[in-house]
Amino acid sequence: MLASLADVVNAQEISPGDLPNWDAAFTSLGFDRTPYAENSPQMNDGQVIWYKMSKVTVNSTYSRKLSNGFIGWDGSTNVDKSAIAIDVTVANKRALIVDTHLCWSKCADSQADVITGKSWQRDAQASVLLDWIAGLGHNSVILAGDFDFTPTFPTYPLFADFIDGWKLGLQTGTATAPWSDRDGDSVPDMPLGEVTTRTHDTRRIDYVFLQGGVGLRSIELPDLRKPCTLVNGQCPQVVQRWGITEDLGVRPSDHNWLRATVVLY
Repeated sequence: MLASLADVVNAQEISPGDLPNWDAAFTSLGFDRTPYAENSPQMNDGQVIWYKMSKVTVNSTYSRKLSNGFIGWDGSTNVDKSAIAIDVTVANKRALIVDTHLCWSKCADSQADVITGKSWQRDAQASVLLDWIAGLGHNSVILAGDFDFTPTFPTYPLFADFIDGWKLGLQTGTATAPWSDRDGDSVPDMPLGEVTTRTHDTRRIDYVFLQGGVGLRSIELPDLRKPCTLVNGQCPQVVQRWGITEDLGVRPSDHNWLRATVVLY
């Protein structure tokens, strides 16, 4: 279903062991992918971009480690992250598409700063990412992924040179969240608002950032839950429950996927 909704798919936290299954599904639908960009051997995951070959011409592929040897506040967890990018031509227009993942709550300056969002390590990764993107020298940039900061965290202002696609969509009326009403309260299971792109812990930490000659046509949070017959108000197939309406169906991830339709100028 994901591949039917997009020409380019940015994915994070993909483990090498999962790649064959993902590749088989995407290849059957005419997609190819970038090389795998590892975060750290300890975490055993990383970033990849799948793209539809009939729509997207990849001119170059880039990858960048955003840190080396960063350790979380617990003193043992490696919180290194990476980014991957593709220089593409779509309908005779060029753009840089970047997929990234910044370090999560474990890299806060202290356990107490998990709430405040203070993290010199996340800020440092963001600075490396932004300098790297600027150095690639593209006029049109689409930067998307799991940034692990909310709009209230200190890292968010570092991206002031980009347009926050979800925020723009809300302002222009082009943001949608067409979710069904499985809990039967007469409202969609996903509210349309500032935190609609929430993850399992209800924060908005996933973004589509736009820069330069990229316009936003629409941005959507699709309902990718599998159909489910509720038993005692719960979906029996769901193993992990977070106490939110997303629990009423099996999702492909603990994050809700975000889909943006853009135009290149």
